[in-house]
Amino acid sequence: VNPPQPSAMSRPYSIIVWGATGFTGRLVCEHIAKDYKGTGLRWAMAGRNQKKLEEVRESLKQYDPEITNVPIEIADAQDSDAIQKIVAKTDVVIATAGPFTLYGSKMVEACVKNKAHYVDITGEVGWMRDMIDTYHGAAKEAGVKIVHTCGYDSEPADLGAYFVVSEMRKRGMVPKYIEGMAGDAKGGFSGGTAASLLLALESGKEVTDKLAKTRGLNPDPDEKGDDPSDFFLYRWSEAHNSYTAPFVMAGINTRVVRRSRALYGEWYGPKLIYSETSQTNSLLGSLGMSSVMGFAGGLLAFPPTRWMLTKFVLPKPGEGPSRDLMMSGFWTFHVAGVAENGQKLKAVVQDKKRDPGYWGTARMLLESGLCLALNQKEIQAAEPALVPAGVLTPATAMGPVIIDRLQKAGISFEVSDVVTEAKL
Repeated sequence: VNPPQPSAMSRPYSIIVWGATGFTGRLVCEHIAKDYKGTGLRWAMAGRNQKKLEEVRESLKQYDPEITNVPIEIADAQDSDAIQKIVAKTDVVIATAGPFTLYGSKMVEACVKNKAHYVDITGEVGWMRDMIDTYHGAAKEAGVKIVHTCGYDSEPADLGAYFVVSEMRKRGMVPKYIEGMAGDAKGGFSGGTAASLLLALESGKEVTDKLAKTRGLNPDPDEKGDDPSDFFLYRWSEAHNSYTAPFVMAGINTRVVRRSRALYGEWYGPKLIYSETSQTNSLLGSLGMSSVMGFAGGLLAFPPTRWMLTKFVLPKPGEGPSRDLMMSGFWTFHVAGVAENGQKLKAVVQDKKRDPGYWGTARMLLESGLCLALNQKEIQAAEPALVPAGVLTPATAMGPVIIDRLQKAGISFEVSDVVTEAKL
């Protein structure tokens, strides 16, 4: 546990959990009740339904009897005035209420106007592009950090790539190519995630055009590069010495890591390429996984079958995996870096005690919010310098400081192999 430090600001709250009655929001509050009770953390639960918020707070008394003293703040996601009043009371907003395309924009606007930092768990690339275009400049002027993708998408990939670049630089290597590879995992799927996915599929050509751009979150979304395709039948990875298949979240994670590289510039490597895959045990395994993904994608892309899946198969908003599945879950994410001279460095990012999508994501999100609220001194002292403000990524906003917090929370970042024999 990371004990709270005095906030750099003097607002009533260090953090507000926005959307505290949703599936992930409740889990964020539970992490606080379990691991931050008695620490003096100044926080509030926020949402639109007083009764439901009180029910969530009451349910957490089993972990922290004092939680009944935690304030509740009420606002509707579309009520700008009410949101502004809430945001003015906090240093950081931890946003869990999605789909963010529908419910997130006014909260981001309020954070920029009221100079409050912001973290969320969106994976909605089209909406993130809109937030960059609309608020990056204003957030820079205000000194505010707007940080998307602070859950399983995309912290293991984004912070894993940052970690590998940092470890390579310590050894005098100049990064040329980094490949993330999702390894073993156990977890489930929630209604909120399903709703975000379905919204993206139904949003039309403008959104799909944004998703198609391999560097769509870069300062210049039309920037071209030698980025490998996220879609393929199978691929042998020299970097990982493994057969691989497409990873379902690569379309999000790769864009986030590439934005980090663009914002950091030369330190990441002058021409660094990032790609992402999923580990398999054999060529047959790769072909099988690719086929399943292609079939599922086809069902979702076709409106009649998409309607049937929505009606009868996919979980509804607010629903999610069972508690047993979340608490017995785990995930592993491998990251391999290849230097310009052929040297290699491999790392493993993993959580052995939490599922990736929910119990684990809630912890990553919470630590990200607390990092911005409580660790400003460390953030400002980080080397190389972090990006001071704007619409950022976890790596560019918090870098080594959030990695340190996550490690203390049980998520490990470890170098697993270094090959120093240059292969030119």
